[in-house]
Amino acid sequence: MKAVLCLAALAVFVCSVESKYSPPKVQLYSRDPGENGKDNTLICHNWQFHLTKSVPFLPNDGQMYSCKVTHGSNVKDYAWESNM
Repeated sequence: MKAVLCLAALAVFVCSVESKYSPPKVQLYSRDPGENGKDNTLICHNWQFHLTKSVPFLPNDGQMYSCKVTHGSNVKDYAWESNM
């Protein structure tokens, strides 16, 4: 029983250390295929922490849409690549 508890404590420790130092796995996509001038929803999903944020938007030519993710003290922008 003591060995099982030690193994469980070690697993929790390793998982917590990994989550602090490994970069998040982020996917940025639109709900529907992108069409200029047609209402859509931009979705930013962090697979590592299962966090999802979405925002309605109206895609237009020449516009750039991105999602800003903060992980610890690091901040990174993920750009949406339109399939238009």
